[in-house]
Amino acid sequence: MAMIFSGRKNPEWEIKDDAEKQQLLALIQQAEPSNMAVQNSVLGYAGFTLLEGNTMFEIFNGVITQTTDDTKKSMIDADRKLEKKLLQSVPKKFADAVQAATFDSF
Repeated sequence: MAMIFSGRKNPEWEIKDDAEKQQLLALIQQAEPSNMAVQNSVLGYAGFTLLEGNTMFEIFNGVITQTTDDTKKSMIDADRKLEKKLLQSVPKKFADAVQAATFDSF
């Protein structure tokens, strides 16, 4: 899910390609621990939410926050590689809206 709207439903899609999923999960596994947490903006683009099983990953502005059940941990998204990779995964039907929302973010 791309977090781009305030007051409207954000675009959601499933990443079905197994190789693409593995690339995303590899970027998460390679991420260094951090004591920072994702700080989403109030309006406009606020990153991505990725769900994998019972684990939620929030990715924004160089930080990945992983939540599993009641446990949270944060990691550094070096050079925003994961965030950029998720941006590349946006389906064409959402591409214009996401591109407009993220124009100044990268």
